[in-house]
Amino acid sequence: MAKPFKFRYVNEITGGFVLLALVLVIVGIILAGNAQRWFEPVHRLTVTFPPEGSFDLQKGAEVRILGALVGSVEAIMVDEAGGMTGEITIRGNFIRFVRTDSKAIAKKKFGVAGDAFVEITKGSGPVLPEGGMLACVQDTQIVEMIEEVIRQIREVTVPAIEQVQKAVEEYTKVAEELHRPDGNLQQLLSHLNAIAEGLEKGEGTAGQLLRDPALANELRQITGKIDATLEQVQQILENVEQVSETIRDESGDIPGLVLQGRETLRESEILIEGLQRHWLLRGSMEHDEPTARIPASAVIGKEVLP
Repeated sequence: MAKPFKFRYVNEITGGFVLLALVLVIVGIILAGNAQRWFEPVHRLTVTFPPEGSFDLQKGAEVRILGALVGSVEAIMVDEAGGMTGEITIRGNFIRFVRTDSKAIAKKKFGVAGDAFVEITKGSGPVLPEGGMLACVQDTQIVEMIEEVIRQIREVTVPAIEQVQKAVEEYTKVAEELHRPDGNLQQLLSHLNAIAEGLEKGEGTAGQLLRDPALANELRQITGKIDATLEQVQQILENVEQVSETIRDESGDIPGLVLQGRETLRESEILIEGLQRHWLLRGSMEHDEPTARIPASAVIGKEVLP
């Protein structure tokens, strides 16, 4: 029969596991305490509320300094005189920011909605001792912001309302002027009515045209003839303009032709004189008196200018 195996150091091993478990538990407690700030010093202060109440602050509400969460509201109490006070806690070294001139302001997380919390301002006076008292006031920032918005709206809307009032007054004046029997509009309407009645009765040239179809037809025919005549006159003017351009172009060549003719005549005279002096023809040609040469000024004076 086999003998059971026995550990020689079973008690020592068991004790080691127990000690290790205790160490782990202690380390866990320390880490959890640091995370939960169990080992930080806690300072307690008292806040006093005005007759309006606690501004919706409840037990467990946050306490903040410079935006950091530093504590909470531990209790809301009513004293024998009927006043309301609250007890708040501040953890760690944030107590150094709380001075005798600090203020506890009740605010809302979203300005006008959300949970209420206490915001303690940073003071510059002596440090507030343990158990000191702070007066809690309501946040006026949101009220000031609303007042600023109302002021801006008033600045924009009041001038607009005044302009609308002026426009309504002007419209009223215009409407009154239009309804006046002796006003310009009423007189104009009267004149238009009179003209319309005259046209219906056939008074005046326009009335006769409206009342006499034959006269209107004759006037229409005359108008057509006038249009045709104007078209013919326009065509004649275009033809005259073309003829003028042709004459202007041709007149520019006349001085050159005159000069060429003059040069040809001079060369012909020289040729004839040469033939007369030739010994073969000298006896057979009659010698007449030379004719006077036409001066150049006489020819140039008769040139047609462009």
